[in-house]
Amino acid sequence: MNEFAPAFARSKPAFGSTALPAGGLLRLRGAVYWPLSLLEAFTLQMSAHGHSVSVSMMLGDRVYALEQLAHAHTLSDDRLHDLTMALFAHFERQWPAPDGTH
Repeated sequence: MNEFAPAFARSKPAFGSTALPAGGLLRLRGAVYWPLSLLEAFTLQMSAHGHSVSVSMMLGDRVYALEQLAHAHTLSDDRLHDLTMALFAHFERQWPAPDGTH
């Protein structure tokens, strides 16, 4: 971890959470695993476009996470599109759609 990593990545896990830096995944109890480097890059890239993305909401709220990914995909930014597609692919594997929805 370097000095430029966000505070949440440098700090010890909060109560009820577990960070798994060796695998590069971030998890809150009952929430989806995310590749930390992708999530960090995504939030920074969204910030560059003036959009604040809540990491805790991305971890714990399926609808919020999908809304942020969908919004990011509408922006004119190839890097952000690549990050969005990588996160969405991971999201689908970890947090599949409820039965009857696609």
